[in-house]
Formats: sequence, C-alpha cells, structure tokens
Amino acid sequence: MTEGRHPVAGHPFYETDGADFYGIDRVITKSNGVTYTCRGRKLKISTHYPSGKPVVKLSNGRAGRGRWCFVHLLLAATFGEQAEDAA
Repeated sequence: MTEGRHPVAGHPFYETDGADFYGIDRVITKSNGVTYTCRGRKLKISTHYPSGKPVVKLSNGRAGRGRWCFVHLLLAATFGEQAEDAA
C-alpha cells in the first residue's frame, strides 16, 4: 500500500487517498502458467447521468467486467469506521 492510501472496502485491487482512486500493482498468472505484471493506475471519476453524482468503475478481477460505484458510498465504507473511532 502506498503511503496515505487506504484499501477500498470490498474491492481488494483498489486503493483511495480520499480524493482519487487507484488500482494496485499486481502479478497475474494466466491459465497456461504465463505471469505478467499489471501496473496500477489512477482511475477516472465520471458523472452518473441521472443523478449527477460522481462514480468510478471497479472490477473484481475479470477482464471487461466492471461495476459503476458511487464515490461517496465507497468513501463512507472505507473511512466510516475510522470516523466513528475518532469521535
């Protein structure tokens, strides 16, 4: 984990610093035994069309399969426990 980033709750391949979301570096092994490194990157935050709220697309490891998640819900799940502990 990079300094200042926290793992996103429920999404093991992603981290957040509270403002942006990042994929983490990982080594992937294909079914034929070939391994390669997938470099982490900063994810683009988009706007949900009907509501206008910010969303980010996260996947669970399957290529081409992703789920649009509301940013405020991800941040609440990630930092919510820390906020309760601080109070």
